[in-house]
Amino acid sequence: MQEPLYLRWKQWDCHSDCNYHCMVNREKDRAASGYEPVKYHGKWPFKRVFGIQEHASVAFSALNLAMHFHGWLSFFILLHYKLP
Repeated sequence: MQEPLYLRWKQWDCHSDCNYHCMVNREKDRAASGYEPVKYHGKWPFKRVFGIQEHASVAFSALNLAMHFHGWLSFFILLHYKLP
């Protein structure tokens, strides 16, 4: 059986998606009982929003990409237009 397109596009499989939903349901029950969240497979239980589970990681990666792009662009402008 082939996995749905939204799972293949994000390179998840049915097993990892099931693990995620079980983790979210368990944490909902734990929060209702007043317990603190626990780590699952070395990660904190974050909610997925638009397919993004670790929001800070994505934001810092995008910032890193922007800084690299700015650095390469300024290097090539310097190389082609400002150096003799």
